Amino acid sequence: MSQAKFITFEGIDGSGKSTVIQETKKFLESRGNDVMLSREPGGTPIAETIREVLLSDALASVSGETEALMMFAARFEHLKRKVLPALEANSWVLCDRFTDSTFAYQVYGRGIERYFVEQLAKLVYGGHQPDLTVLLDIDTTVSYERLAKKNEATNRLDSHANNFQNKVRQGYLSLAKQHPQRIKLINANQSIEQVCVDVQKELLCLFEK
Repeated sequence: MSQAKFITFEGIDGSGKSTVIQETKKFLESRGNDVMLSREPGGTPIAETIREVLLSDALASVSGETEALMMFAARFEHLKRKVLPALEANSWVLCDRFTDSTFAYQVYGRGIERYFVEQLAKLVYGGHQPDLTVLLDIDTTVSYERLAKKNEATNRLDSHANNFQNKVRQGYLSLAKQHPQRIKLINANQSIEQVCVDVQKELLCLFEK
């Protein structure tokens, strides 16, 4: 068993996050670690309620700033009630999305001021950054093909036009360049088996720290 880490998973829809997170959980548990899964927005009863509102069609015309404020309200609750207590109990936390999503979707995608989100981040969690962020990068055309095959219902935030998804993807790539030590880029156009192998290589580097 090793010291618990906070790992986040990012990427546009169709990148395979759900499958990769489950396989990562199995990998870590096979090495004797306790693992907790969570997601954002969500993770606690109050944060999940905020998630329902955020993903509803009722907020179709809401401003990007309002979206960001609601995201960080849920994030504060999530960190305080779930993430930090789990880490203190030496349980690894694997989270589907975190603050990088807010930058990618609200700043790069919707065009709100970066400074606005940066200040919210400082207020909400200060120095509590993920130990590792796995960015599953996938071409938007491939992601749409995957989603179409699954025939899954989409919510308000993942049903934007292809141009929006391209903006979000480019935002993620820009974030990866800004934070190369934390954000590790994984080619998600590959088979899911190879993606998991690449993710596990990054995890092995954490064990050495």
